[in-house]
Amino acid sequence: MVITINEGVTEIGFDKNTSFFGNKRIQKLICSSTLEVIYRDTCALCSNLKEVVFNEGLRLIGIKAFSGCGIEEITTPSTLCVINSSAFENCKNLKIATIKEGCQIIKTNAFGYCDNLETLVLPKSLTKISPDACIYCPKLKNIVFEGDIDKVEGLRKLIERINHQTLEDVIEDATEEIDDMLDDFDEEMLELDTLKTEEI
Repeated sequence: MVITINEGVTEIGFDKNTSFFGNKRIQKLICSSTLEVIYRDTCALCSNLKEVVFNEGLRLIGIKAFSGCGIEEITTPSTLCVINSSAFENCKNLKIATIKEGCQIIKTNAFGYCDNLETLVLPKSLTKISPDACIYCPKLKNIVFEGDIDKVEGLRKLIERINHQTLEDVIEDATEEIDDMLDDFDEEMLELDTLKTEEI
């Protein structure tokens, strides 16, 4: 089944009565050109969702928005500013994630536990990435970034963790990850308010 978000819709998620949480029939999601925000858990546990066509204009992907999906590859739009905590966590089929120029922040566990993630392409526009953004991605060996690593908060530490990652490291970081996610929930609400204020 293919789901196409209607033109004119700017936000989807639980609060907007447009959540697809746990829907096993969805195989493809096509975002409308007007969509700006995908809220938390919108498509979480849609295990047969293999493809998402993101639109230019999308600015924020919420906490666990696509957690546990069957997505195999993602390419974000240039308008995306923030990928929130656990947005693509536990996407077991995900192999390549290309984050286009424009994205500034990638939060805790955004791609955590993606067992088959091999390549992560990061933009020069990135200013901050959680050192735990790719926690326990055992096949991740290729991070593509053409900017200055030391100008991106957390990037050097993320690369070090990936190069020396063990299950013990994952367990040790779990408490810190939970605390970060709670902080991120509050920050997500603040970011949405800021985005709306900028439009006024």
